[in-house]
Amino acid sequence: MNTLLRHQSDFSYLFIILALFIGCNQVGVFEPNPAPVFTWKQYLIDYDICESLRYDFIWASSSDDVYLVGEITCADYDLIHFDGRSWENVPLRAPYTSYFDVQNIFGFDQNNIWICGDAGAEGTRVDMLGHYDGSGWTRIPPPYIVREHSTLYSIYGDRPDNIWAGGNYGTLYHYDGYIWKRDTLIFPNPPKAEDAVQYGIQSIIGNEIHGYYLKTHGWTSDVGSIAYLFRYEQNQWACIDSGDYAGILYMSPEGTLYITGSNLRKWNGKNWTDLNLDYLVNGIHVESDHQIFATLNATSGSTIAYFNGKEWIEYDELRTTKIYYFDVLYIDGELFVLGQRWEGKNIGVVWQGKPVL
Repeated sequence: MNTLLRHQSDFSYLFIILALFIGCNQVGVFEPNPAPVFTWKQYLIDYDICESLRYDFIWASSSDDVYLVGEITCADYDLIHFDGRSWENVPLRAPYTSYFDVQNIFGFDQNNIWICGDAGAEGTRVDMLGHYDGSGWTRIPPPYIVREHSTLYSIYGDRPDNIWAGGNYGTLYHYDGYIWKRDTLIFPNPPKAEDAVQYGIQSIIGNEIHGYYLKTHGWTSDVGSIAYLFRYEQNQWACIDSGDYAGILYMSPEGTLYITGSNLRKWNGKNWTDLNLDYLVNGIHVESDHQIFATLNATSGSTIAYFNGKEWIEYDELRTTKIYYFDVLYIDGELFVLGQRWEGKNIGVVWQGKPVL
């Protein structure tokens, strides 16, 4: 072999080794996804009969089957539905009650949706559930009425035969696909009778693989603001943490547990770690630990941000001092942002973001 060919051969081997070395070091390198880009349309949800409309939670089976629930000052406007074109109220009146205040919603598909809250006639209020089977809504009183003037705040399930609903007084129910039964929580420090109403179950989340979690939050004359985190273990709920934190639980597909509130935090198995957003976070949508949308609220203004696994990217076009954001939902490539207008009459505001292809 002549000298030139030998040198070329040596260079080829060196190039291959260098390429393999670089390739090996690239294995496992995380490349964050860019923030999705949207074109925005705003909807204002207002009814003359209502003095104020505040919608707190959004749920959808698709981008043209979206529901809103919240705290409303008039009957029959607690549940709002979007069919891809317009937002309309869903009447829930029935002969045996004069109202149904819907507090939360969860579903499995467009024909299997659950709502919870309270219902009653004038001067009374009891826990109430509702179910949509594709043809209509049915009210379902829980089998045990804990007491009057009680409300269910949270409902969640990972299967149609495994659903929980919880509310104030630490009231908890479980559905096995056939009937609702009373479930119980044992608090490390049971509240006094006068404080019991404050021990409300605010949030339930999880699945069989990563575990089920439940959070309560309340106030006592002795301790002040107090929250308890429960995990479902050996067919019962066990308290695993307590502290002065409020917010809603979320879980990523990877099993990471998040909680909203004065900041966004995640659970490491022993305690909560702060994600340093420096905003009040009311709602998030977790596609994965590397794809999170969050509502951000501060005295300087409100906006929506996207976490790509390394950094938070704010949507400047949604920054405003006139809207307070409550919840966000990403579905079918579209982003729905739920808020309330602060100026003038308080009404519901929804931003619909369609992807820019």
